[in-house]
Amino acid sequence: MNGIAWSVEEIYILRKFGPLESPKELTKRLPKRSISAIGTKKYMLFIKMQPVPEKDWKIGPYLYRRINGKLIAVHRLVMEKFLGRKLTKEERVHHIDCNPRNNELNNLYLCSNHSHHQRIHTKVTSFIEELFHRGAISFDKNIGTYYITEDAEYD
Repeated sequence: MNGIAWSVEEIYILRKFGPLESPKELTKRLPKRSISAIGTKKYMLFIKMQPVPEKDWKIGPYLYRRINGKLIAVHRLVMEKFLGRKLTKEERVHHIDCNPRNNELNNLYLCSNHSHHQRIHTKVTSFIEELFHRGAISFDKNIGTYYITEDAEYD
């Protein structure tokens, strides 16, 4: 069934059971789909979390590194190294892709203060609201998550 559009029911099954079952196990629930097709679709639909390196600590959604006995957020360390100076207490580092574990420099943006950082997040929220109203994203009350609508039209 490669190349055939996924039905709403199939997407629902992937979203509900995908985090819990392997592609091979999911073939029982999706008998018309191959293991490869299921694996590819799972990859496209779910955020793949990056493994936590042994030297870093995961506290909440962020990674921290112990330096001289203090835990320091990795995203701040990356930005400080790039700038060649320590960040001020007021400065904030924004994760462009909204993944707090992606600390690649090209994913980080320096904000002058909390207010500046908050304005960026407010804008992201307004984009999500617009996409919701356009039908590009929906919310599944059965599993409590947002998802991209497959047949959405973008203006």
